[in-house]
Amino acid sequence: MKLLSLARDLQRRKARERHNLFIAEGIRTVEELLVSPLQIVGVLTSNDQSAQARLERVREATSARGVELAEVSERDFASASDTETPQGILAI
Repeated sequence: MKLLSLARDLQRRKARERHNLFIAEGIRTVEELLVSPLQIVGVLTSNDQSAQARLERVREATSARGVELAEVSERDFASASDTETPQGILAI
């Protein structure tokens, strides 16, 4: 399943229970997950330019850990995000 589709699906409680997965949103949260022993299925980022330097470091850490990374438009990212003002990154 593609990361964007999976992230959208995980907005529903039944899907989270079925897949036994959850979404963690925000730069700091994803940074913390990348240094934790938890398994990360994938990371989804928007092509928003506002926090580009910090997002680039997270992208590099994601790649170094061998986690799938997908970059999508801001509109698609908003459809997968559960926050009012998304920071442009989420992990599954």
